[in-house]
Amino acid sequence: MADALLGDPSRLRQVLINLLSNAVKFTEQGAITVSVRCLELDPGQTTLLFEVRDTGIGIPANKREDIFESFTQIDASTTRRYGGTGIGLS
Repeated sequence: MADALLGDPSRLRQVLINLLSNAVKFTEQGAITVSVRCLELDPGQTTLLFEVRDTGIGIPANKREDIFESFTQIDASTTRRYGGTGIGLS
């Protein structure tokens, strides 16, 4: 395995902080788990899978695709209750 990986640490940090912040915000009780696995290890390319799981309120199945649209708010009442902009993950 490589001693170091090349990538964009700022972008990775930004995405993980966003996901973790949402997990903390919407998980009043329960757990939040962060994991990383190596899916592919080839010379010149490594694929890592980062997962953030929580026991929070969740997103209805019919709204999950919407969260990746720019400036999408799934439910206006959640931003009032939990704060934040509700602009999605895009």
